[in-house]
This record gives sequence, structure tokens and C-alpha cells, in this order.
Amino acid sequence: MHVSELSEERVEKTSDVVKEGDLVTVKLVAIDDRGRLQLSMKAAARELKN
Repeated sequence: MHVSELSEERVEKTSDVVKEGDLVTVKLVAIDDRGRLQLSMKAAARELKN
């Protein structure tokens, strides 16, 4: 997951938001032609608010 998809706020270090072993809620945003998943905590949080 790209650092820009972790939070609505600016993230300096990923460890400020998540730690290894944390269970997080994500949204599957896309699957590219090579089968790689694009995940987003930011999009999942937005959906939970609505």
C-alpha cells in the first residue's frame, strides 16, 4: 500500500500510522494487469464514515 493511501493527513513515516502486525481495514481499489492489488486505508475509512 502506498503511503498516500494510509491516511487523509500527511504521513511522514508509515510507523506513525501502522506497526508490523497491526490488523487494519482496507479497501481494494484496483487490480492491475499483473495481478497486483491496490489497497487503501484512506478509502476504507471514508466508506465507514458514510
